[in-house]
Amino acid sequence: MKQYLLLLSGITLLSIITLVSCKEDEGEKILSDAKQIESFEFNELDPIITGVISENNIELTVPYGTDLTQLVSSITISDLATISPASGVAQDFSAPVNYTVTAEDGSTQEYVVTVITAENPFDESKEILSFVFADLNPEVEAHIDEKYKEAEAWLPFQSDRTNLKPTIVVSEKATISPASGESQDFSSPVTYTVTAEDGTTQEYIVSVFEDEDETGFPHAVLNMRGKWKITLPLNKSDEYVTDSHAGDAKEIKPEELITYEELTYGFFKTVQHPDTDEYGVAFSANCGGERTSTGTLYSRSELREYNRNGARDWSNEGNTLHKMVLRQAVTQAPTNKPEVAAGQIHNGDDQILIRFTGNGRGRYDAYTDGDGDICTGTITEAGDPNNKTGDLRCYYENSKRYVVLDNDYTLGEIFTVEIIAQNNQVIVNYNGENKLTWDVTLKNCYFKAGCYSQSSSKNQCNGKSYPDDDVDDLAEVVIYDMELY
Repeated sequence: MKQYLLLLSGITLLSIITLVSCKEDEGEKILSDAKQIESFEFNELDPIITGVISENNIELTVPYGTDLTQLVSSITISDLATISPASGVAQDFSAPVNYTVTAEDGSTQEYVVTVITAENPFDESKEILSFVFADLNPEVEAHIDEKYKEAEAWLPFQSDRTNLKPTIVVSEKATISPASGESQDFSSPVTYTVTAEDGTTQEYIVSVFEDEDETGFPHAVLNMRGKWKITLPLNKSDEYVTDSHAGDAKEIKPEELITYEELTYGFFKTVQHPDTDEYGVAFSANCGGERTSTGTLYSRSELREYNRNGARDWSNEGNTLHKMVLRQAVTQAPTNKPEVAAGQIHNGDDQILIRFTGNGRGRYDAYTDGDGDICTGTITEAGDPNNKTGDLRCYYENSKRYVVLDNDYTLGEIFTVEIIAQNNQVIVNYNGENKLTWDVTLKNCYFKAGCYSQSSSKNQCNGKSYPDDDVDDLAEVVIYDMELY
């Protein structure tokens, strides 16, 4: 009996120990903390795209043209973990997407998935590089305006435009329709379509014009080609102004300028060189004439670059060429302050200004009286109207700096000035010689040409150290040839 009781006690104790041991084992179960993305693929693409995993960043490069907005991913993660967004769900990968992996134990790890589009394997260039009528004598090359995707060519007076064969050069691997060398009727604009290797297209409108008879209106003499408007020293009622009034200057837009000339006072007219048969256009302004605004002290008879879309503003960034060539002469300057501007790049400031300054200028010592009147002082030297000499300068950086073009210029001498703006530079050449290469970025620019007097009938009241010029005293510039690119 005693042995039986001992055996029973042993069995009971063993059962208790086993039960306690099982409960302890159950309470110490360890949950997994694994939370890795082991692979990330787009297996619906052909070929399958597999992501490159670097720490917590995943990057995939998909073929050019892949729609990033509806990509379905196939993701492998650690056992017992979950992921959000889920595998197999379409996502927009236009921007990086955050994925969160949650381990069995509730800890998390974020991954950033970035999808990159491979570069276009096909050339996307689709530009017209040159457009030339090589069969003409001399050949004519069109000016191509990349900003507006237009090309313009100008043929000699009375040329036939109905059967022309252009030679066209386009971007490498691109094609063009109609084809190069194919006859076209250019009596009206023709649309050309350039197709890149990648199949994208770009249209160009090509217009061919006929230059006007060069013995007629000023517009025709200088082949202005509808690219300019002019401001005159008259007021908008065509009245002659002598009080240097501001804000009412007469303006002629391109469509009206074609047949316009100002013969009553001679401010804008066709003239002949006194020693040759060459025709030119005279631009003149009187010192008491109407001013464009209170922002200027002086009157003008001046062209401003313009087109049918309005102001023709441009930047010199990039390789698009902006170029003005003037063959001209300063023929007359005011007596007391003999200064005349004859060509500009303007953008609210005078970035480039070609100016004649005469040697025969007058002198005036201004002073302010007790009432603050600066229109008082003493003329110490009168200007010499018989002195026709001076210098030509190119002012730049809003007239803060200058280079001398000619330090011994005589009124009436014809010179050629070339102003080029391209590739963040401005280049000025004078009679074929480089005078300025200026590294600068300019925006909202336009060319000006003609006569911009730098003297007024109110020099003294303007605080200038020059005597007043007579209200009828003239500044004049004659342009014989002008090209705008």
